[in-house]
Amino acid sequence: MKIISFQDIIDCNQMLREKELAFQLHIRDACGKQSFWIEPVGNDGSEIKYEDLYHVLDAFFEQRGCKISFSEDKLNFWVD
Repeated sequence: MKIISFQDIIDCNQMLREKELAFQLHIRDACGKQSFWIEPVGNDGSEIKYEDLYHVLDAFFEQRGCKISFSEDKLNFWVD
């Protein structure tokens, strides 16, 4: 199983800021799989770009050799 490091999360959050996507990624320690939750930030009335976020996250983790799966609400995901 591929392990996502804290530095990977820092890099991903930096990339989200650079792409002007108002989200922050958080990691949870879980038995069996790493899991993450997505926090929308900066609710300044701007459009929240969820679909853009999902594409960016898929590409980011794919570059690191990981496939991710989202929960039904798409605010949580884990590394497969």
